[in-house]
Amino acid sequence: MYMQINIYYKQQLIGKFIKDTNFAKVGRANDNNIILQDTKLSRNHLVILKQDNSYKIKDLSSTNGTYINGKKIKPNVLYNVFPGDLIKAGDTTLIIEKEYANKNNKTVILISVFSAIIVLFLISFGIFYTTKQNNISDKASYESITDISKDNNNFTETSSTETTKTSVEITDTENTTETKNSTTLDIESLLPTVVDIYSLYDSYNEEGLGSGTIVSDDGYIITNYHVIKGATRITVDRYKLNAEIIFTNETNDIALIKVNSTYLNVPKFGNSSKLKIGEEVIAIGNPFGLSHTVTKGIISARRDIYNEKLYLNEKEYITISIPGAIQHDAALNPGNSGGPLFNSSGELIGINNMGFSLDGADSGLNIAIPIDIIIPQISFYVNY
Repeated sequence: MYMQINIYYKQQLIGKFIKDTNFAKVGRANDNNIILQDTKLSRNHLVILKQDNSYKIKDLSSTNGTYINGKKIKPNVLYNVFPGDLIKAGDTTLIIEKEYANKNNKTVILISVFSAIIVLFLISFGIFYTTKQNNISDKASYESITDISKDNNNFTETSSTETTKTSVEITDTENTTETKNSTTLDIESLLPTVVDIYSLYDSYNEEGLGSGTIVSDDGYIITNYHVIKGATRITVDRYKLNAEIIFTNETNDIALIKVNSTYLNVPKFGNSSKLKIGEEVIAIGNPFGLSHTVTKGIISARRDIYNEKLYLNEKEYITISIPGAIQHDAALNPGNSGGPLFNSSGELIGINNMGFSLDGADSGLNIAIPIDIIIPQISFYVNY
């Protein structure tokens, strides 16, 4: 059994490990283990090891404790961990990736699938051959009967054939329409997952404009840090709801806010690590105060952004870093910041945050923060 473990320190990805028995080491370590070191206390406090062909974790009496999927575990007790689990110890977060589980079984699975395809092909061929022979026999019998009664029944046969053909054509049209409708994304169903955000600044006597993405039905909303930075009051949907700041990360330009409201529409979360260049994406936001504006484009590139200056006005700016940022050409303008980026299946795969432009207008060079970076940072506040 293989697995990949992504290690984050203070929300920054610091390593990816794909090993079987001998893990790479972080901090002081023994063979076959990963040991993470708490930099504040300068001592080891967490170990992951392989035992009895499964992976286990043990908290070595850390001060703040260790959590698996939000639940605190007892110290000095081994717990099983599985693909998809999220582990947090102090400032360090570990995410066990699902796609690397049972990697040894892939060859067996491929062979099984290939064998199944061959069997299905042989069965299909047998059915096709038998049907064809029956059709030939039926056709010969039909032609014999037709020859005998051709003169008497010519008009009846012609009418019956034409009626049958028309019926088939109508049925095919209906099936085609139904198939087409079933594969078309209902973009309007995504609109309720997006909110308008207004940031008020008493010192400037000004109002900032942005967008937000609902991430839970109990009122948690993701936006950009630069949308709410320094605001004395934050409101959602034109002053209807006051919001409080729950979490911020200036480096990744992320902010989590909360309102006292219940939402019925929460987007499905996608996997930004699986995105392909050229894949279609959809952006929704509040550009220039035009609520729920939809734009469409493709993924242009994936690139690492480090220490990029994002200007808030002529003098102020923040410095951001976004590993594996999603570059796309769906139009973004002032007010789109914090709004969602969806894939063609309607899954949330990023949060829009900036565009590259010399004159402030959309240039088609826009950036979104991958959802895979955001989820580990908000998962201790939001229940998915």
